[in-house]
Amino acid sequence: MSATRTQRRSSSQVYEEDPSSSLGRLNLEPESDVHSSDDDFQSDDEGGSSAPRFTFPTSPPQIDSLSLPSPIFGRSFVDLLSPLPPAPTPSTSQGVGGPSTSRPPSRLRTTSAISRNGVAERSSEMTLNFSNPRPEADVRVRKVGRKDEEPFISMFPDEQLEYGGSNPEDWRSEDWADLERFLKKRGYKVDGPAGRNNIPAVRESDSLALHLQLVPIDDISYELDVLEHLASAGVRSSAKSHGILATVPTIGIVPLSEEWTAVLTERWEALDCVEPASFPTFAKDIIGSVSFLHSNHIAHLSLSPDSIAHSPASNRWTLTSFISAIQGDPLAKRPLRVTGAPLQDTPAGYSAPEQSDEVPYDPFAADSFSLGKILLSVAVVSGVDTKPLKALLDGLSDVDPKLRTRPSAALACLKVLYP
Repeated sequence: MSATRTQRRSSSQVYEEDPSSSLGRLNLEPESDVHSSDDDFQSDDEGGSSAPRFTFPTSPPQIDSLSLPSPIFGRSFVDLLSPLPPAPTPSTSQGVGGPSTSRPPSRLRTTSAISRNGVAERSSEMTLNFSNPRPEADVRVRKVGRKDEEPFISMFPDEQLEYGGSNPEDWRSEDWADLERFLKKRGYKVDGPAGRNNIPAVRESDSLALHLQLVPIDDISYELDVLEHLASAGVRSSAKSHGILATVPTIGIVPLSEEWTAVLTERWEALDCVEPASFPTFAKDIIGSVSFLHSNHIAHLSLSPDSIAHSPASNRWTLTSFISAIQGDPLAKRPLRVTGAPLQDTPAGYSAPEQSDEVPYDPFAADSFSLGKILLSVAVVSGVDTKPLKALLDGLSDVDPKLRTRPSAALACLKVLYP
């Protein structure tokens, strides 16, 4: 289950905290401190000289002299034929139903070109500048035994799709027809209207069942950044080496307009009753997924049974619904603190008590609380004996955020309980 876009978390305010209070959780610096002034370019001379410490090149790079990495493609763009025009300066904006401060102006998107500021105005120049433009249609056929193919990334559309709002429940029949025609050109077919954001779809080349999510391209939500990051080759390889599924595998990303992108993932089922014999696998999968997110400086912030998906084919579980997710700076010097109340449709009892719009809190500790409540709820419903898990569950869901067990430590404990 996903929240409607009017309910999604708009942004997060970042605060400075005493590093001693982080308990070694994550060392993340407030984003507003990064490149927040021009002092880094000033001389250290006592005379106060304003000469910069270095100068930018005055001539454009030559052909074959520059390679721009793009993690979503798993390779580098080469043969830059001419320099791109300068990107517009990012600006702050007000969100709906969440904290009032948008992502800081100093934070430019650094994932794929789809989500970079100004790409809509420069999409035609990008196609001309690079010798390897993105394809338009997904014509792949999944080979037997191959589960690690790169996500397909469609080229930015010349004719953008316009539809009646971000919530599929508000769409007209004409909007659905336009979306189906738009995706059919790119190798996908919509199975039918849906009341929620997980729209059933199919890849036509091999009839692969998919879910389609509408994700915003803006400076407010981190959702597209997170999904692109988790779909990148290096991150997927790292997760696979640890036997972890960070999220449902991403199959394709198709830009619809300047504001919205369609993200297509494998079609997994919503969380249902877990068999007692499968509970150890479930617990290891979910704790491992949260631990992996945190190791990549990502906090989910809306964990509940509704944000868990199950694959009957592999009997594995993983996380979905990154509407509220926030991604920290791995080079920061201070722990991350945010504000923001839970989404309106988050089930009661799974959100950390400190989550609010007023008081800054540790987002990673909030995830730990939610994780403990999920494990307890699923164990009780599945008829699993919770006595061996009591210390672990109590540690994850401690009322004091500073005393909560981190998911990485919980995973180690779980492997001892269920070797």
